[in-house]
Amino acid sequence: MKHFGVEVKEGKHGLELKREKYAAINTKSSLPKFNSLQKRHAYIDEEGKYYTEEWCNSYRELCLQNFDLNMKFFSSLDHDEFNDEVNKFKKIQKF
Repeated sequence: MKHFGVEVKEGKHGLELKREKYAAINTKSSLPKFNSLQKRHAYIDEEGKYYTEEWCNSYRELCLQNFDLNMKFFSSLDHDEFNDEVNKFKKIQKF
């Protein structure tokens, strides 16, 4: 599938943005250790390489609230108007 002229591969979660597939939990940290997260007891280890399940679940809830707000906003948009703006952008960027 092409998206704005770029070939996009489906991946393990598919291409559809669905709530049940959004913000999957992975306890392995991909960021440096943050003191603010250490104070919240977000890490299992001293090095900050792994998060606790409890912290991951609470963070996922915040992510899902944000997802719901965004979906509500996008569903309120006029679809024709939105598509017109996307097409204008594509012309400017020569997609």
